[in-house]
Amino acid sequence: MPVLETRAYAKLNLSLDVLDRRSDGYHEMRMVMQTVTLSDALRLETGTGKPLSMRSSLGFLPADERNLAAAAALRLCAETGADCGGLSIELDKSIPVCAGLAGGSADAAAVLRGLNRLLGLGLPPERLEATTIRPSRAFRSVRLSARQRTAMISEATVMSKPSSRGTPLTLPPRPHTMLRSWRSFMSTQRFQVIRRTSMSRILPC
Repeated sequence: MPVLETRAYAKLNLSLDVLDRRSDGYHEMRMVMQTVTLSDALRLETGTGKPLSMRSSLGFLPADERNLAAAAALRLCAETGADCGGLSIELDKSIPVCAGLAGGSADAAAVLRGLNRLLGLGLPPERLEATTIRPSRAFRSVRLSARQRTAMISEATVMSKPSSRGTPLTLPPRPHTMLRSWRSFMSTQRFQVIRRTSMSRILPC
């Protein structure tokens, strides 16, 4: 059975500008995101003869299409017509959850890249970025978010607007110290705070 092991690298927001709110409810944003060595490990296997299975080292994470990694796999197969029967995804989490490090987005992007190789699809990066992901039935279909698009690029990147692919930057290697609050915040909660306080800039994130 074909097997591929890959890693999903976390992203740091070196700067983040939250701009105008759009008519669809999303905000225009401009950010500089940097790939760091902190990463999740994924193991993809096809041809198991069983329905899609998803396992995570964190028991509280969903193990079905509500997980972005599984959602990415299902959607890629649906959009390309590829045979993903018997697909198994094993996710070993090291990136903290709900910590603003784009862990879920990185996992989704790693699955897209990995399946592209494992199934021999030969899709270019821009085609992978255009994959529409449906995390669960509770959410409407969305294309890769700015963070997920950046997760496809292994370097520092300037992003502007949710639909932007980004402009690569060349930054010198440097160590980063990350301090995480004991509280976790969803992105939607952060934007609710921004709307309440009329905050227009957060630096650093």
